[in-house]
Amino acid sequence: MENRDGAQSKTRVRKNNAKSIKPSLKVVDANFLGDYRIDIHFSDGKQRIVDFENAFGQLQDYYTQYRQPTLFQKFAIDNGNLVWGDDWDVIYSTRDLYEGKIG
Repeated sequence: MENRDGAQSKTRVRKNNAKSIKPSLKVVDANFLGDYRIDIHFSDGKQRIVDFENAFGQLQDYYTQYRQPTLFQKFAIDNGNLVWGDDWDVIYSTRDLYEGKIG
């Protein structure tokens, strides 16, 4: 590869430092426990029971429909995310779920 002066430039190659690269965190399994609680399992093996009662209590307008127990229970795991609705109407950051920090 030539630089602006026409001289040959060296290609810099970076080595991946495997210790610094963290795999993407994903939800791999989730089970409804009752009320607004879901037992969530993550790709790193961690498990957390998350209570969504307060978070779902803050939903407004169209999204309040997901407060209904029958719709709340219809969550899905899509591409490593825990979601409600066909178009991901309700979704929380996987990192927030992992840390138990939702509304």
